[in-house]
Amino acid sequence: MRVGVLTVWAIVGIGACGQDAAEVEVPTSAPTTTLPYTVELVGAWPLTDVESGVAPERSGNGLDGSVGTALEATSEGITFPAVEREPDTQRTISIPDQPGFDVGAGEFVVSIRVRTTDAGEHNLVQHGQNDQPTFWKVELNANGERPGVPHCTFVGDVAAAAVAGPDRIDDGEWHTITCRHTATKVRIEVDGETRDNDKVTGVVANDDPLTIGGKPFCDGADIECDYYVGVLADLQIEVRTPR
Repeated sequence: MRVGVLTVWAIVGIGACGQDAAEVEVPTSAPTTTLPYTVELVGAWPLTDVESGVAPERSGNGLDGSVGTALEATSEGITFPAVEREPDTQRTISIPDQPGFDVGAGEFVVSIRVRTTDAGEHNLVQHGQNDQPTFWKVELNANGERPGVPHCTFVGDVAAAAVAGPDRIDDGEWHTITCRHTATKVRIEVDGETRDNDKVTGVVANDDPLTIGGKPFCDGADIECDYYVGVLADLQIEVRTPR
């Protein structure tokens, strides 16, 4: 705890007016707040500073992403154009698998900023896909049932849990989607508004790369690619562990 010094000037009334003033030092203390958990930043990708086909990871963990040549890098984010063919391996951003992409006992948090006018079924960011026993993803219009509505999906070794946002976000404005996975629930937060699914999924772990903008493996026939159309920025993943 840091202790500061509050300086107070007072007139010491010993004699006549005009006597010297005395400086009194009164120790004060500022309260500190200790979070009930520790935060490990797994990775932070602004997606606004792509150079030579690389999306730098800015937390210092060195998890740079490989950007497909079909994508356009701008100062606002990375633009994912309209789909011309499937599959197209140059339409996504790929980051090699890391243990931090798996979901364990701590609170797992992934957030990303989105701007789109496309109502299709799109995967924004994911670790693994349906052909893995366990995986997670952030998507729009899950299973083609709610156009423009964001979803968080976690398929664990105990059960699967998904939760949808409150409204459509395919209005051409920027929106922030945050997915939280805890030991007892899955939560989606869209521009500060939350929805919960109180379900235990267990561990979510696989060895697929982290993929932004579509599935890591697809053929456009038996496995649809679910390529995103729009702009993405500010992807961040962190793990919170109780003290």
